[in-house]
Amino acid sequence: MQIIQTIKNDFKNIPSNVRWVTYMSALWLFGWGFADPMWSLYLKSMVNNYLLIGVLSSFLSLIAMIIVIPLGELEDDIDASIFLKIAF
Repeated sequence: MQIIQTIKNDFKNIPSNVRWVTYMSALWLFGWGFADPMWSLYLKSMVNNYLLIGVLSSFLSLIAMIIVIPLGELEDDIDASIFLKIAF
């Protein structure tokens, strides 16, 4: 029980904005954990080729990696609160 109390005390010391980002990231990852398998099944219903499904999934990840670079530069130029309002 002492370990739970220690975790609670440590969690209270985290700044509230970091806590909110952590909550939102956990919620997003939890939701994506349900949606990700459904994405492959949805593609399978449209295209009956496993190679093409893998290529499409990889292509989406590649596009996400490429988009992160300009968004990082943009985030450096504008206020973080404005960027978070746009993103969420």
